[in-house]
Amino acid sequence: MMAALVTAAATVIGILGGCTSVSTAGQPSREISADTLSDDVDLATGREGGATPEAAVAEPIEQEENSPFDSDDEFSWLRTSPASIRMVWRDEQGAAYGQLERGRRALNQLGHDVVAIASGGIYAPGLRPLGLYVENGVEMTPLNLAEGSGNFFLQPNGVFSIVGGVAAIDRTAQFSEWHSNNSNQDQIDWALQSGPMLVIDGEANPLFTHSSESTHIRNAVAVDTEGNVVLIRSKGLVTMRQLADRCLELGATDALYLDGTIARLDWVRTGLAVPINIPVATMIAVVE
Repeated sequence: MMAALVTAAATVIGILGGCTSVSTAGQPSREISADTLSDDVDLATGREGGATPEAAVAEPIEQEENSPFDSDDEFSWLRTSPASIRMVWRDEQGAAYGQLERGRRALNQLGHDVVAIASGGIYAPGLRPLGLYVENGVEMTPLNLAEGSGNFFLQPNGVFSIVGGVAAIDRTAQFSEWHSNNSNQDQIDWALQSGPMLVIDGEANPLFTHSSESTHIRNAVAVDTEGNVVLIRSKGLVTMRQLADRCLELGATDALYLDGTIARLDWVRTGLAVPINIPVATMIAVVE
């Protein structure tokens, strides 16, 4: 079920979406998401009909000498290994770190040399993961099998996980079945749930067509045919299908949407602090 990863990379992806009200079966919530099913919502403020503020426009990614990124006119992407992945959300008192820089510092205090840190994507009120989140073998929020509106609940959604040093992206239902039959024989080291799936078993999610007109800055995580993990972000506004197609061009067997609208993809050099003005819940870090 799980696919292997190689090659550590140094980057930062900071992601924030707009606020959109969602309702799940027996679980009312206010989801923070990259975009919604409606293009009439201001994704940075949650207000309908509002223009996206200047702060919501992502800066272009600059290619620097020795940068770990591969890049073209539309996307930048990189590959990383499961051994270098850490996730972080909250402190020992249960308070969410809430910012990429605070997450980086927390990992530094644990003895990790953080070279990259990324937002884990969609979250609920109180900077709480909307779905499954496993940190260093401890399940901190459960798998979310509810139905609802917003990107997280577009089907199928999925789980990015690392088990026994091997990473994979699975549909939520598939992951749930595996987890039920696993009886904890294989410990889940790290995992987060997001949605929707962009690529499923080597094919684009048919929910997204080339005729779509909904465009945003977007990013995703993919696993390719050789077991590498690919982190990818668009440089400008793209549809879900365009992002899925690029993941396929990069050899993805499965790809999971993370978030969008306000996105960063930065190479973190030694001593360079990450943005502090981007509220986040879970974070994914690459460490040495």
